[in-house]
Amino acid sequence: MKVGLFFGTFDPLHIGHDQIASYFLENYFDQIWFVVTPHNPHKEKLVLTDEKIRLEMVKKFCDSNVNFVCSDVEFSLKQPNHTSDTISKLYEFYPKIDFSVIIGQDNLMHLDQWKNYETILDTGVYVYPREIESNSNIILEDHPKVKICDCKLMEISSSDIRVNISNGLNIDHLVPDKVIELINKNKLYTP
Repeated sequence: MKVGLFFGTFDPLHIGHDQIASYFLENYFDQIWFVVTPHNPHKEKLVLTDEKIRLEMVKKFCDSNVNFVCSDVEFSLKQPNHTSDTISKLYEFYPKIDFSVIIGQDNLMHLDQWKNYETILDTGVYVYPREIESNSNIILEDHPKVKICDCKLMEISSSDIRVNISNGLNIDHLVPDKVIELINKNKLYTP
């Protein structure tokens, strides 16, 4: 089985995440695993919504598609979480699954600075487009284990959604219904 690992804090999960996952499921993978990251080393933990609530959001979302799987593997690993450590742990648990990592083009620019990035490259890296400066030098773009994909995406971010909610704006067209229910139930992102 071929599985795409889609890492994120998902704070909150939105339809842009759904678009990315659906594209890669349709074109490259048998399943997409949403790997919920309790603490990304590149983000301040204090500003993140409680990890259990974020995990619940992703679980509810994945319930709607049998080929989407919510993974909490990083919850049992040392924090902050590093993708290479997670991959090693997943291969320990699931040695027969063919994993690859799905990342944005903005992350590919800095992948060579990630901890044990060679481990990530060894699994294969599928890249979706993200806005980057036109003069950016993407060192690993031509690596044989990197596949640049032509995925059409909405320009949307979790931070924009949090701002919209705090300003009382409607997010119904940006966030799946089950996630909106959890946001409302937990009164998330409100001032």
